[in-house]
Amino acid sequence: MNSRKKLATMVCGIALTCFGISANNQVTPVHAAVSSTPSAGNDTSTPGVSNGTSTPGAGNDTSTPDAGNDTSTPGELPTPKIGLKLYLNRASYQYTKAGKRVPKSKLSKKKTVMSNGKVYTIKGKKYYCIGHNRYIKAVNVLPYSKKHDELLKLYLNRASYQYTKTGKRVLKSLLSKKKTVMSNREVYTIKGKKYYRIGHNRYIKVANVVTPY
Repeated sequence: MNSRKKLATMVCGIALTCFGISANNQVTPVHAAVSSTPSAGNDTSTPGVSNGTSTPGAGNDTSTPDAGNDTSTPGELPTPKIGLKLYLNRASYQYTKAGKRVPKSKLSKKKTVMSNGKVYTIKGKKYYCIGHNRYIKAVNVLPYSKKHDELLKLYLNRASYQYTKTGKRVLKSLLSKKKTVMSNREVYTIKGKKYYRIGHNRYIKVANVVTPY
């Protein structure tokens, strides 16, 4: 029996020597451990910071919010245009832009009103605009002269017809003797004769009036 135990011990020693196994050492695993850092890769950027240089939401807009292009002062009103003062040489009704007479709109003689200076043609007749949709006939008024702030009163020492700027007599335009009318102080020469202007395209002969009055 002792010889068999010795034989078995010798066989086991030969086997351990062939496989390189030490009785006092632990078996080393076949696969070596991995020593690399998990998921490190080659990324060196700071977390949460992109590679762009623009500020989020900034874009390329450098304008001030709600600034716009308005350079006017708040509450500032435009300068009104200077109007043209008109003197009524006779009573005058007011009309709409359609040429319809406005009820109870009669303006008395010698009254002064303001206009924008433009002459409008409505149904073949000339008008001055004196307000919103309000017009008076140009033949009834005399614009103040640009050279004179005051008008010149004329006294007719004889009956006088009215003429156009071309010297043509206006039908049914005879002014009675002793009538007074206003002029803009300017004397006009039409076909060699002297005239005073008493309204839009309306003139009377200087020889028929006395001035000053």
